[in-house]
Amino acid sequence: MLLAVDIGNTHIVTGLLDKDGTVLLTFRVSSNEKLTEDEYFSYLKNISDFNEIEIKDLNGIIISSVVPNLIGIFQFLGRKYFKIEPLIVDLNLKMPFSFSEELQINGFGADRIIDISQAV
Repeated sequence: MLLAVDIGNTHIVTGLLDKDGTVLLTFRVSSNEKLTEDEYFSYLKNISDFNEIEIKDLNGIIISSVVPNLIGIFQFLGRKYFKIEPLIVDLNLKMPFSFSEELQINGFGADRIIDISQAV
C-alpha cells in the first residue's frame, strides 16, 4: 500500500493506494506547521480505521510539498511509524524529462513537477 501526501499551503491531501494503484481512500486536513508527526499520524490512523483500511501494510510513502517546513514532519512520520524513508518529489528526483538550460527552475514547486511528469 502507498501513502501519497500532497502538502499545500492551505490543505494536506492524502491518498492511500493499493498495490495496483487503486485509490482506497483520500482525505484532507489543514496544513499546520505546529502539528507533530504523531498528530498527523493520529489523523491517518483514525480515518483509516473508520474506513476499515489497515495501514500497517503500508510499504511506500511519497511526499509532494510546497511547504518545506512540513516535509520533515512527514519524513519523521514515515520513519517512526512505518520504518519507511519517504520519497520526496523535488528537483533532485530523477524524472523522465529534462528542463531547458535557459529555464529558471529555482523555486519550481513539487506540484508543477508532478503535473509535468503526468503529462509526459
